[in-house]
Amino acid sequence: MKLAALPLSEFEELPLTQMNFRLAVVCEDASIESDGKMNLVRIFRQLRCESFPYLHPKMWLACSFEIPEAHYLDRSHIWTEFINPDGKKLGRVMNDYRILTGFSEDPRVFNFTAELRNLIFEEPGEYQFSIFADGTLVQAVDLRVRPLQ
Repeated sequence: MKLAALPLSEFEELPLTQMNFRLAVVCEDASIESDGKMNLVRIFRQLRCESFPYLHPKMWLACSFEIPEAHYLDRSHIWTEFINPDGKKLGRVMNDYRILTGFSEDPRVFNFTAELRNLIFEEPGEYQFSIFADGTLVQAVDLRVRPLQ
């Protein structure tokens, strides 16, 4: 059975048993083909900005993870929060996704991408995209924002 993203309202919440992140990056462009292959363009971990606040027009958050011990019809709520250098949550980037898995001894892979438009960086520092599953932080992607010098 393939993994599929389903609307939050479809199912009651059940815990995600285990998640093994293969990839979590910020890049200039990302897509997932019909055969499940993920395309990533210009992965980066740092932005250099002329002035602050800085409005970044578009970037992508791309993630790929395995669920090694998938249980039949487990469902999990996945979301991503954008965090500033002071640790303040600036908003949710991806919200209300559930994963529907089938039982298998083979790892099941789930890829997702989120287009991020017009993010505002108020100041230089270490920003973070925190990825949660069922209320537990499972992965973080750091993004350093620095002045152009």
